[in-house]
Amino acid sequence: MKKSIFLSYLFFAGFSIRAFAGTGTARDEMAFIMAIAGILLLLVGLLSGIDFIQKNGKTLIRKTKVLLYKCNCTIEGYFHKDESEYTATEP
Repeated sequence: MKKSIFLSYLFFAGFSIRAFAGTGTARDEMAFIMAIAGILLLLVGLLSGIDFIQKNGKTLIRKTKVLLYKCNCTIEGYFHKDESEYTATEP
């Protein structure tokens, strides 16, 4: 935990120094930090997602198959209703 706090402090302190352009100071350091942080968060999210799928992949696939089967049965039930119960009978 201490190492991650130190690295995050170093990351923000190191990249927040003003960058000097040819015509003056460029004040894009916050946008640059946000872009780098976004890329790193995306990378961590992908790696965590892959780890989650490796641990729970079979369960997710089984639950998805059951859900699709239930949806398919529901849709087929609407199309294959017996229409005789809805038609009026003549006396």
